[in-house]
Amino acid sequence: MLPKNQGKGSALRYGAKQAKAGYVAFLDADLDIHPMSLVAAFEKLQQLGDSVVIGAYGSKFLQESEVDYPIIRKIASGTFRRLVRALFDIDIQDSQTGMKVFKAGPLHQVLDRSCEERFLFDIEIFSLLAKSGYQFVPIPVQINYQYTSTINIVGSFRMFFETLVLAKRLKSSSNK
Repeated sequence: MLPKNQGKGSALRYGAKQAKAGYVAFLDADLDIHPMSLVAAFEKLQQLGDSVVIGAYGSKFLQESEVDYPIIRKIASGTFRRLVRALFDIDIQDSQTGMKVFKAGPLHQVLDRSCEERFLFDIEIFSLLAKSGYQFVPIPVQINYQYTSTINIVGSFRMFFETLVLAKRLKSSSNK
């Protein structure tokens, strides 16, 4: 257990390092995403076997997804999705949906190289794994947000700036 709140990335990294099974799953604790998505992700990875696909993630953007959340979140999510596509060389439709399942071996290989402590942990992990030649598959999700949006202009600028910093750091580390 972490002694204090150190951010989403720190909590996920700590939990993933403790995992002893062949797979590591992440699911947002507020349960806005139906937990059956984890089953679909796990089954998909098992079907793919020993392929280079080592991760399955929830995507709000799949036609089969059932998504009910405020318009401001939809706009923010779409904008962030385009930013990620522009800055990072990863084939991911939706990095921020809170459901992911990874094969443990490849994930454990990159955890010690990750350092993001907040919301960018997901993108950093996807980027590090992609640079190692791994791929990911989207899974439809059911999302029913039960709270009001906390997105504001200050938070949006901070997210934009931190995303630019991460992109620069990852690009400079890959050029070494």
